[in-house]
Amino acid sequence: MLVERGTPGFSVGKHLDLLGLRGTGMAELVFQDCSVPAENLLLPAGRMKDLLHVLDADRITGNPPICLGLAQAALGQAVQHLKDRVQFGRPLADNQGLQWKLADMAMDIEAARALVYGAAQSIDQGRQSVAEVSIAKTYANEMAVRVTNQAMQLAGAYGLSEEYPFERHFRDARGMSIGYGTTEIHRNSIARELLKGNYPV
Repeated sequence: MLVERGTPGFSVGKHLDLLGLRGTGMAELVFQDCSVPAENLLLPAGRMKDLLHVLDADRITGNPPICLGLAQAALGQAVQHLKDRVQFGRPLADNQGLQWKLADMAMDIEAARALVYGAAQSIDQGRQSVAEVSIAKTYANEMAVRVTNQAMQLAGAYGLSEEYPFERHFRDARGMSIGYGTTEIHRNSIARELLKGNYPV
């Protein structure tokens, strides 16, 4: 249903100041005795399945790719920081333990990318899979939080400073775990599809 700005009874309420995702606007939408004409109905009755298909496509093409981008940017900045930062006469990048952390971050990103691309391909080919979309979205969300958190850790005090991008990436990644359905909601969907036999094990 499309509710046009200026419709009696519809107003935009309080704008929310978000932890992350500050480039997106979020506000309350208030509907008080708001009447909407029938021609503003975008989807006729009985077409809910079509809407769900569109929502699955939106969930896989909107949120998870942003998570991949955030994580990839955080990894790139962590790599550069470790190469540039010198302690005790050597770059931090020479430390094997820190190299392993970079490797873990890269593996996590590539695993998420494979899940996201696989779910997107299934939707492109008309193979609807609620579980596949929920698995990809949840993994990408949690991966982005892990990777951006690790990048902050590798940057030390610089990771906490608003002068550097590390903390912003972490804040944005944290917000992505809530948008388009929380990771808990998606876990419910995955379990439901498994128990119904709709997702092969």
